[in-house]
Amino acid sequence: MTVKEKIMFHAGFAAGAIAMGVVMFSIIAFAQNAEAAELQGWVGAETVTDGRDAVQIGITLEWEHVEFDVSHGVQKVHYRVPAEPEWKMDEWQSGTIATIRVYPFNWNTIRPFALWSHSSDITRGKPFNDENEPTSDFFGIGVSAYLGKRFEIEAAYGSLGRECQVIECYPGSRTNELRVAFRVYFWK
Repeated sequence: MTVKEKIMFHAGFAAGAIAMGVVMFSIIAFAQNAEAAELQGWVGAETVTDGRDAVQIGITLEWEHVEFDVSHGVQKVHYRVPAEPEWKMDEWQSGTIATIRVYPFNWNTIRPFALWSHSSDITRGKPFNDENEPTSDFFGIGVSAYLGKRFEIEAAYGSLGRECQVIECYPGSRTNELRVAFRVYFWK
């Protein structure tokens, strides 16, 4: 990695962190005005088989049977999109993940859910560099379990798509994968 690439990586990561800070504070402001909404801060990691690894810091807004997560950190993507073989997708890079979970039942420790998760590197492309932004979407069903008051682990099985625009992904890029995530709550 050249000096210019290192500088652009750090500038991009900082810009992504600032953007996520703005989003997180907007969510906090919404949660303070919404009745019965819970706001939680966490540090966590996730992996999708044959997909991506991520280490993130995030915030969760839970409202009745719906959770919205937004997080920013680093991710390592293990695949290359056939249309864009020049992407350096096997390195740790800045990454943002947004997730929506729907819980049909609200049990205390174990909760089944359906989820949609979108991952991208919002710091790639102009003005930081000339590279394309890698994205992936995961749709699945799973279960989460609280291990004490501060720890949560979840597992989901579903469809992972690459180079996605909302719900439409690169043709032939969808595969069935397992997603495992672990979160430690520092604010609940």
